[in-house]
Amino acid sequence: MSRRAYESLIAKLDGDVLLAFDLKQVAESTVARALPLALTHALKAGDAIQLASALMTRAEGEQEDIVFVAGDKNLLTAAKIEGLETLDPEDPAALAALRLLRGT
Repeated sequence: MSRRAYESLIAKLDGDVLLAFDLKQVAESTVARALPLALTHALKAGDAIQLASALMTRAEGEQEDIVFVAGDKNLLTAAKIEGLETLDPEDPAALAALRLLRGT
């Protein structure tokens, strides 16, 4: 792959991420919420922060219908236990599940 093609793909990915995801900075309150999640579910720090962010977003009412996306089985299990709808992109049925969730 040429350097130009690579840079074009990265730029497209950046744009897709900004459109598809709600990106947030990690605040101290998120880290404080993540610590008990990490201990309860034996999560890595980054996974606990991702889960804490989703739970806080839902609790703040910013987004009612959060679908938690992760490829890590332990993280997905923790998200389910915490009451989130989950989607595993590595699951062969993930595309069908995503379409069902979107109503398309």
